[in-house]
Amino acid sequence: MNIKSYNDVFPYIIIDNFYINEELNLIWNELDFLSDGDKFNSPEETGSATNDSGFLKNNKGMWLDSMYKDRKYSNILTCSRKLIYELDFILSKSNSWWFKCLLGSKDILNIDHTLLSYYDEDDYYAPHFDRSILTSLTWLYKEPKGFDGGDFILNPTMYTDKKHLLNCMAPSKKIELKNNRVVIFPGMIPHLVTPVKMKNEVKGMGRFCISNFLNTFN
Repeated sequence: MNIKSYNDVFPYIIIDNFYINEELNLIWNELDFLSDGDKFNSPEETGSATNDSGFLKNNKGMWLDSMYKDRKYSNILTCSRKLIYELDFILSKSNSWWFKCLLGSKDILNIDHTLLSYYDEDDYYAPHFDRSILTSLTWLYKEPKGFDGGDFILNPTMYTDKKHLLNCMAPSKKIELKNNRVVIFPGMIPHLVTPVKMKNEVKGMGRFCISNFLNTFN
């Protein structure tokens, strides 16, 4: 696990090689199972962000917490607990006041939800923000990589939204898509995913994302 912290104008953390091979094997077993058939749901069913024109994303997804009564039956939910267990260690690597304020915050960040998303041909997520204190994204794809695009941009100023003052205060930051890479950032920072272009029509060769939304629940 290789942790790098950034704090130029807004804070974010990048973790490469987050999961070890044994964990990845477990996760991919479940991803292959979920990819078989028509198990993924449309944006209407996964609570996509919206604007006056409609849904802001075109991808497939599922809320894993709703699918499994007990998380022990999901390899993804079980392995992704690693983020919660290691959260204080991860946040301690940052010099950001935002992340430092969240150290020892398990009593504050006491609820999380997990969304599994899959991006195939022409799938995207337009600029939006999350209703979370922290958002963690884990990117996975089969190698050799079967698509182009699917890039992640924090604070996408090329799509100026006056509702987000940050657009006027800071430049955009493109974070390279890498397999088994985790990005952690404050959920209110606007972000997007550029359209995916598949290299072939092989099923399951697109872009998977495990999104963990950490929040406060009274």
